[in-house]
This record gives sequence, structure tokens and C-alpha cells, in this order.
Amino acid sequence: MKKYEVIYLIDVVSENPDDYIIKEIVHADNEIDAIKKNAISMTRKDSSNIEWINNIQGDLKQVIQELMQCHYCYIGVKEIK
Repeated sequence: MKKYEVIYLIDVVSENPDDYIIKEIVHADNEIDAIKKNAISMTRKDSSNIEWINNIQGDLKQVIQELMQCHYCYIGVKEIK
């Protein structure tokens, strides 16, 4: 598995970007898998959203747009070498 840095925003009022821009390392097969794994890690384990996240189809942009419907706000993902 490859290592990715997933970058997303959280809903915090602050003038300091470090307070609302979060960067996490995820081990995944590709960028889409990294985003989905990160979204699932932030979701309650008994939520039906987990199945919904797993079933999202499309390219990276489409997956990010789909996740925006449930207020997951991804702004980037990059492979770490």
C-alpha cells in the first residue's frame, strides 16, 4: 500500500489556518481509496454513511463532490514517497 497525505477542512472559526486545515496520513491503494478511508475513519461506526462512502463511484473530483453532501470537505490528497 502507498502512503497519502489527505488534506481537509473542519468547521472552526479561527484566523489561524492550522486550526481548520487538517492533514492526515493514510495508507491506501490510490487517492480515492485514501479519501474514502479517511472519511470512514471520521464516521461513527454504526452509521449507514460507511456503506454509502464505500459505494461512491467516479474519479477523484466526483468522489470529493459526493462527500461534500455530508459535509466532508476535502481540499487535497497527495502521495508521499
